[in-house]
Amino acid sequence: MRRLHRSASIGGSSACRRTVRIGTLAALLPLSIPTAVGAQYSVRPVVLDFLDAGERAVVVRNESDVTSTIRIYSGDFDQSESGAHRFLPFGGHPSSCHGRLETFPDRLVLDPGADAVLRVRLKAGRSSCWSLVFVERRPPASDGQARAIERIAVQVLGHGSEPIRDVVIRDIAIEETPGGAVLRYRLENIGTDPLRPEGRLEVRSLEGRVVATVRLDPFGSLPGRVRVREIPLPEDLPLGPLLAVPILDFGADHLAGGQVLFDHDQ
Repeated sequence: MRRLHRSASIGGSSACRRTVRIGTLAALLPLSIPTAVGAQYSVRPVVLDFLDAGERAVVVRNESDVTSTIRIYSGDFDQSESGAHRFLPFGGHPSSCHGRLETFPDRLVLDPGADAVLRVRLKAGRSSCWSLVFVERRPPASDGQARAIERIAVQVLGHGSEPIRDVVIRDIAIEETPGGAVLRYRLENIGTDPLRPEGRLEVRSLEGRVVATVRLDPFGSLPGRVRVREIPLPEDLPLGPLLAVPILDFGADHLAGGQVLFDHDQ
């Protein structure tokens, strides 16, 4: 696969999209699934999207065969270009939901197979915020054995009263990797709201005919942050010059996209 040239990109503004994802255990991890299942317990949902002040219910279930004690507490996070999340103390960044986020109760004791409801409440605010609610299980003490602590992070996104939703796609390129050719681009959230873009990659002939389509699954994008995305290209493309065109819906009144011209020669 040989790249001939690449284009710039186009962005967007205004409308409404919400995001939120999960973290578990490590200090850095991508947040991406709606229900989290640990080895011994499960939490659903793990994304809470507040367009305004309100309360949400989170169901915590003990999947183990022993009584479990669950601790509930809040924290913050930041996001790397890969989508990995770095955990921070609650109130640890300027866009924290600290002072607006409340949870009840702060502790659960669940018998085997039992579940309980955790209440998460967010107060209204002018600006957007994002934080985490940790649901942490500490197993019973065992003589002479180390205890592994499990925790699942429920992402809380609060949207401000005057949100700006805007993104730009940059540095679109076709690159060779050991696993094959990929489309690589950088998406920058230049607005004030957390977003969850999704869409499709169209591969087109120079005449504009779509010869292949790849679904682009939703991913989180925080304000002021850049995400680097890599999408494998289909293997059965026709030979010759082609256009790769990513198209993203990020919750505004228009789409974001770009294109790159490449030569499929094998």
